[in-house]
Amino acid sequence: MPYDEFLHRYKMLSGHTWPHWRGPSVEGVTYLLRELGVSASEYAFGRTKIFIRSNKTVSNMQSNLLTSKGSLLLYVSSVPIVLGAKSQKGLAYFCPGSGGTA
Repeated sequence: MPYDEFLHRYKMLSGHTWPHWRGPSVEGVTYLLRELGVSASEYAFGRTKIFIRSNKTVSNMQSNLLTSKGSLLLYVSSVPIVLGAKSQKGLAYFCPGSGGTA
């Protein structure tokens, strides 16, 4: 898989690469793999791509990714509820005819 695609897919697994990695994709991939604790014997760097030797490693990264996406979705879905409650109070206050003062 090309470095930029790998980094784009798995960058949310690290706080240092999420949401934006600033720098070469190869360095981001290296940092990400080290932080995930993937053994150096499990991957090899090509000129333009990274090669993962074991399907188990890919499977572990995918399960971590699904867990991270679930946590992110819970967080993102709760933000509009909080913001919506605040804005509804504001709208009730500023909208004429809604019971608030205009």
